[in-house]
Amino acid sequence: MVRFLDRVRALANVSDRAEVRSRNNFPTASGLASSASGFAALAGASTEALGLSLSSRELSRLARFGSGSASRSVFGGFVEWKAGTRLDGRDCYARSLYGPDHWPALVDLVMMVRGAPVKAVRSADAMQATVATSPAYRTRLAELPGRIRRIRSAIGARDARRLFPLIMEECDSFREVCETTRPMLDYLTTTSRAILGEVRSINREHGRPVAAYTHDAGAHVHIFTLVRDVPKVRRRLSRLPGVERTLLVRPGPGGRRVD
Repeated sequence: MVRFLDRVRALANVSDRAEVRSRNNFPTASGLASSASGFAALAGASTEALGLSLSSRELSRLARFGSGSASRSVFGGFVEWKAGTRLDGRDCYARSLYGPDHWPALVDLVMMVRGAPVKAVRSADAMQATVATSPAYRTRLAELPGRIRRIRSAIGARDARRLFPLIMEECDSFREVCETTRPMLDYLTTTSRAILGEVRSINREHGRPVAAYTHDAGAHVHIFTLVRDVPKVRRRLSRLPGVERTLLVRPGPGGRRVD
């Protein structure tokens, strides 16, 4: 956080000290983007406190230096993080694809797993390890551009039948890289894996993609589904041993000042 604020101070050409108070209303360091939301908020608060008027792109670019995913959290709705190639990071930032109201029927059912451990390995350290040691990493890199294009198209068309299999394909690719890293990165618990299996069963039984699972570097699992299917999906998954509670969330606004 101090290194991040040093970067902001350099932008404003000041040496002011700061007191930072940060609070979130969901578990920290458990794969629910606490660092992403935290650094997006810090980027906005610190630059405004110093009178800097940054564009959304500049704010996204800055937030990335605290947490890569924070570049997305600056915006609301559906957001794409643009991969950069320059060493100075000028071409690495996020952009808004669609606003929060683009797809009202799409929801994220977060399955909170009981006893989910706090991450033993920081995400930044884990990423360095996968680049260096996972044999699946290069394959993943080659597949990503095409998969992202298809995901972007499915979101634009509000097409769950196309989107849900792509979400799970992406999640499985991410997990394969983690599990083939040395030492192996395994963020899931027995309950987490049971949730993934139950989603596959639900989709098979209905003969169509009713839901899609994904997870970050943590044990909690995100289930994308449509509003009409929430009751049956929630009922099935909530019965699994180890599921503590469920949160129903929707695309929200981006970072904003709260007085």
